[in-house]
Amino acid sequence: MSAASEALTSEPQATRSLARLVRAGGLLAVAVGFALRVHLLDQQGIWYDEAFNLSVAGAGWPGLLDRAAADFYPPLYHAVVWAWVGLVGTGEFGVRYPSVWFGTLLVAAVFGFCGAVLELLPAEKAERVQLLPAVGAFLVALSPLLVDLSQEARMYTLLGLAMVLSEVSWTRLGLRGGAGAGALYVAATAAAFYTHYAALLGWVFQPWQLLFIKRDRRLRLFLLWVVPAVLFVPWWGAAWGRFSATVNPGAGTALPEIFRRSVEIFWTGYGVEPFFPAPDPATAAADTLKATVLGSIITAIFLSGLLSTKGGRRRYLVPLVGPLLLWYLVALGRRDFAPHYLIWVAALGWAFVGLGVLRLPRLLSLGALGLSLGAEAFALFNLYYVPRYWNDDFRGIARLVEELSRPGEAIIVNAPYATVALDYYYRGPAPRFGLPARPDQPDAPLEAELRQIAQSHPFVWLILWQTYYSDPGDRVSRWFSANGYLAEDWDLRPHARVMGFWTAPPVLDTLPPDALPGPEVALGGRIRLAGVVPPRPVVAPTELAQGRPELHYILYWEVIRPVDGAYNVFVHVLDPAGQVVAQGDGPPVRGSFPTDRWPAGKIIRDDRTLRLPPDFPSNEYRLLIGMYRLADLIRLGHGGVDRVEVGPFKISP
Repeated sequence: MSAASEALTSEPQATRSLARLVRAGGLLAVAVGFALRVHLLDQQGIWYDEAFNLSVAGAGWPGLLDRAAADFYPPLYHAVVWAWVGLVGTGEFGVRYPSVWFGTLLVAAVFGFCGAVLELLPAEKAERVQLLPAVGAFLVALSPLLVDLSQEARMYTLLGLAMVLSEVSWTRLGLRGGAGAGALYVAATAAAFYTHYAALLGWVFQPWQLLFIKRDRRLRLFLLWVVPAVLFVPWWGAAWGRFSATVNPGAGTALPEIFRRSVEIFWTGYGVEPFFPAPDPATAAADTLKATVLGSIITAIFLSGLLSTKGGRRRYLVPLVGPLLLWYLVALGRRDFAPHYLIWVAALGWAFVGLGVLRLPRLLSLGALGLSLGAEAFALFNLYYVPRYWNDDFRGIARLVEELSRPGEAIIVNAPYATVALDYYYRGPAPRFGLPARPDQPDAPLEAELRQIAQSHPFVWLILWQTYYSDPGDRVSRWFSANGYLAEDWDLRPHARVMGFWTAPPVLDTLPPDALPGPEVALGGRIRLAGVVPPRPVVAPTELAQGRPELHYILYWEVIRPVDGAYNVFVHVLDPAGQVVAQGDGPPVRGSFPTDRWPAGKIIRDDRTLRLPPDFPSNEYRLLIGMYRLADLIRLGHGGVDRVEVGPFKISP
């Protein structure tokens, strides 16, 4: 055999070997994507958006159509969930599983899109670029945004899958046509329309790509482009009603902020800069800086891939950037921007990040790939293991209320729409009220309703969530602070607050049976620690905003003789060696019922929390308890009995 024939034979073999390598890489990317999406799937509790989707699906067929028509989302995803939960139930793991599948299939869809992009590149491109489908699929498999959304019972991965399939088939139609590509385009695009109205923002830019195909085929493809809109006609009325209505008065996001958030969230998800920034300004600023730096670097790689390729630059720059501009115009003054509304832009964008990586010189290519994967891994670690980056925790709210329940209690949720999330977890008997009924509910009827609830229930829980929108004046908590007695005040992740109020002073005639009796001596002969309920955890540290163990305990004070002035309580936790290992100071009844108002001969209930230091070991501990006067810091009983010890108790974080 001649040398020339050997060369001709070896080239197809090398091509076939490369193709097999790319396919194997694509399959591995799909497997990795699935594993990441199912990992710790039920770690976080169901939050509001997920619970709302379940409530819509729970309306059944065809009731969910009416519920969907009244909200901002079309019915396809809700119909999928309705059918799915009928088979598997409504557990956290099960209800999120459709998103896992859609998110996994999205990896495969991007693999196909990258293959279509390769056909747009000149034939003489380097062999390394032929790895694009596998590299792009891996980048999408590890995408923090796409993994995060694949672990929520929301419609975004279905939207992303449908829009990427729409773009794949649209590109194939532009290259060579075919009935199969046409059918896939119509089905995928119509499915995207019926999943989320944001799909329209991508669809309107697809005719731009008709400019780059032969003139004699443009009209046929344009007519095909119209077909999904015709199929959407039955829902156009509901869609127009949602777009024309003012969804959120005064909302809207400035265009520079839309681009900034997109640059950060498309590449690093909400695992570097959370959806709701940290309350600490320094931490929030650090998150923003990290997200901006990482996002800007990956954006530079994305642009190098997109703009260095004539076909990609001409075909895809407008369809990828245009939806951001159009969102600004459509939602101006109506609805704030969240980058996941345009999830398909992020998914397709990773294809061009992969292309940018592969078109760089070898060493720069390895560095760019390592940086992109490193940024993804960093954000994924935060999403999996750092609670500060997790969603709102209604599971913790429900557990807290159930663990600390009182007879005759009621629950007020200041954001009425959020009761669906609480009801997903709460199994107690307390009635739930949503107040204010709307953010602009007049003061007089709101106060009348609060007064009626307070008169009917000795204890009222307030669940404060999205107060900035649902109750901007914080009127509910201010009313109870002025008319009740604060017993509980907990900050839960990431920005929910749970407060509990007695509607009458917490004054008892006898010590409750669940309390352990205290010492017989009284502080200064005036106030005796009649009993104590030992410290215990009621929610996990990961459910608390501070992320540190916080224990609940109750002190019962018996008033032997009234005192003048207000006293604070100090509680020192002593280890077996007598060393103070934790402490908590503060006014009794959280300052709402000072000691100079306590009646003689009665017992006062004082609910308290004890925040433990990090790595606090489980052990037997004693509590050293006393009071000191706020005016001069002198202990009650100074020179005599000014403190008492109780315990030992088993205290665990």
